[in-house]
Amino acid sequence: MLRVRVARWIYYLDPPPETATGYLIAREEKELRSARNTLTRLADRTSGDDALLVKAMAELLPPGPTTASTLRDLLTLWRRHRSVVEDFLTTHST
Repeated sequence: MLRVRVARWIYYLDPPPETATGYLIAREEKELRSARNTLTRLADRTSGDDALLVKAMAELLPPGPTTASTLRDLLTLWRRHRSVVEDFLTTHST
């Protein structure tokens, strides 16, 4: 789920002219909240390195409202913590 989000966010933040994406950005809040909740529950049921990785990924998701600024900040944060994101997506892609 999180893997395809980045492509969407980039599109939402730089859409073609005359394209309204505000409602799509706001809709991402539900998806991000769901992902954060799922990862938090998974971290509680997992142990060792897997639990640490899942918890680290959950902490990289914003807890509050989603705006264009939130998505920009999130993309920046994910770039800064690229190894966590890549490890998580690689480990949990199967």
